[in-house]
Amino acid sequence: GLPRMPRIVSLIASATEIVCELGFADDLVGRSHECDFPPSIPRLPVCTRPKIDVHASSAEIDRQIRAVVRDALSVYAVDEATLRHLEPDVIVTQTQCEVCAVSLRDVERAVCSWLEKCPKLVPLQPDSLADVYADVERVAEALEAGGVSINNVNMRECNPGLPVGGVKKSGFGKLRGPEGLLGFTVSKAVLIDTATSKIEANWY
Repeated sequence: GLPRMPRIVSLIASATEIVCELGFADDLVGRSHECDFPPSIPRLPVCTRPKIDVHASSAEIDRQIRAVVRDALSVYAVDEATLRHLEPDVIVTQTQCEVCAVSLRDVERAVCSWLEKCPKLVPLQPDSLADVYADVERVAEALEAGGVSINNVNMRECNPGLPVGGVKKSGFGKLRGPEGLLGFTVSKAVLIDTATSKIEANWY
């Protein structure tokens, strides 16, 4: 049978787009309050909320953030009840900035009391362009995405040494190789008469 697809929660907007580009948009079950793209994402349950008034003026937001950080508190809160109800297999978060999005520490605290299972935590830290590529690869590996091409649509055609056969919803075999051929083929039985004389074929 088909492999079981992971239940994914993304707690950072950039990671949500990465997950979708890897072909796992339908497997997202939860998001952060900031995730709003692609258009299908806002329908998902929200697992985080800010502890500050995001509609305040820039100066007031800065004052609130400084007060929260001064008290060694997080700027965002994780909705533990929602997260637990969603039963994710994979949670994507970040370690770069506790002011920008939910931190790894907050997520670890939210799931530390779970006894039924322990979701796989995938923390991203894109400090450079190279780190962004590494983060995409890290997410792809965590989701077992199969063959992935980043900003290089011709890579598959130019490298005949790539393996055939995909994993789950993605992979080289989805479009190339015998598996891909069968996926786009409708099999039919064909009878070819190679005799020199006309012979009527009777089917019973």
